[in-house]
Amino acid sequence: MDEEIIIYGAGGHAACLIDIIEHEGRHRIAGLIDDVKPKGTRVWDYSVLGDPPQLSELRAAGVHLGLVAIGNNRIRQEKTEFLRSQGFDLISIRHPFTSIGRQVICGAGAVIFHGAVIDPYVRIGQGVIVNKQALIGHESVIGDFVHIAPGVNCGSDVRIGPRCLIGIGATILPRLTIGSDVVIGAGSVVIQDVPDRTKVVGVPAQAVQKSD
Repeated sequence: MDEEIIIYGAGGHAACLIDIIEHEGRHRIAGLIDDVKPKGTRVWDYSVLGDPPQLSELRAAGVHLGLVAIGNNRIRQEKTEFLRSQGFDLISIRHPFTSIGRQVICGAGAVIFHGAVIDPYVRIGQGVIVNKQALIGHESVIGDFVHIAPGVNCGSDVRIGPRCLIGIGATILPRLTIGSDVVIGAGSVVIQDVPDRTKVVGVPAQAVQKSD
């Protein structure tokens, strides 16, 4: 195995990321950091070592790799930036049971779940979650801290801006542009570009409100 890593977050998402890390077999988990859960709380075989001030001790002990296990896009971005400010480098992970095409680029902190299929020439930004059985077509660009939920079908040459949430089972037709901070509802079919900070739902997807 490679070097030790620290995981920021100790909820259900952390349990899923631990599963991927163990399947990869590339890193040893030193433990978890969490803002709320008390020291000693366990996620599988790993303990919460403390809250954020504990990071300085871990860094001094030689741990310099980290991964943020938080599903909320904005909070994941905030904690990623915080880890970097504490001297940690973010790793990206992918489950062995994925299909990753040639010349796919994944940013730091990206997580690719089992069953995902990513075609060639796709660019995935930092802190992105590509969840179970999601499909991303060739030459698409996924912005930083996006969450592609389970079962999403993203056509080729799609552009998705930062911090978007693409809901479970949604479909995005090829060559569309999705702005930043967009929410696409579960099962929606997107047939036209979506502007920044918009929530769309339905078949075909229609705007219902501005997202936060």
